[in-house]
Amino acid sequence: MAQISGYKTELTTEELHDVMDKNGYAHFLDAGRYAPLDARLFSLRKLYGALQVPTLVVASLLAKKIAVGVVRAGLDVRVAPHGNFGSSWTTAKENANLFINAAQLCNIKAFPVLTDARFPYQPYIGRSEALLALSEVFQGSSSIWLSEHVEQCKLLAMSAAPSSLHEKIANVGSSELETRFFDNIKAQGGSVKSFKTKIAETRFLHAQQITAEEDGFFTISLDRIRKALIAFQARVENKENLFPDPSGVILIKRPGEWVKKGQALATIRIADQ
Repeated sequence: MAQISGYKTELTTEELHDVMDKNGYAHFLDAGRYAPLDARLFSLRKLYGALQVPTLVVASLLAKKIAVGVVRAGLDVRVAPHGNFGSSWTTAKENANLFINAAQLCNIKAFPVLTDARFPYQPYIGRSEALLALSEVFQGSSSIWLSEHVEQCKLLAMSAAPSSLHEKIANVGSSELETRFFDNIKAQGGSVKSFKTKIAETRFLHAQQITAEEDGFFTISLDRIRKALIAFQARVENKENLFPDPSGVILIKRPGEWVKKGQALATIRIADQ
């Protein structure tokens, strides 16, 4: 969301209440305001390579939820080498139960769901690419792969939502999703125009293709792609630009799909910076 020009990610308490009143939800950084000790602890975890220590991950997640009064918490537990709750299903399940039990002590009902994050959930990988994926959903032009991800997101939402909301979540349409999304953008200082400008820029920059060197089944390492994108981001990250977005990938083929030599597999975006 920070890629949308004008969109505010740091909100005062008054601004946060105003956004919530206008459209029911908000995206915001704690900015040392809502869980300041957690922010300090996160910096230390990052410094000493402790970002994936399960007990500290759980504590950090709950600190933010306690700070804003959350009473029901859904959590997508991504099982992969880069997953905070572990790279195996056994370990991830144990840590998910740790989250449930710790949340219960804080009077929070927790609903973690384990998903396989070794492979991409959908073809758009990158910060601006995520916005492009949303645009495709809103326009009703999603690929089968992206549409499957939308349905998965609905199931994740239903896992934490009261049963009285399940039917509404299952049947929500792209037009209603778009309206709620744009309401939030405007409530937090952005505009529909700035969103569409970012979409156009992202499409334009995806001009470079990666093609298959030979016939065979398409395989990728999502972990390596993720590390490459993070490395690019780290080169340009600073206090004025907390969410740099110099690169991204759009997959044209799905992992496991048979491809022929010369076929396009993906497009990549690399900014001049």
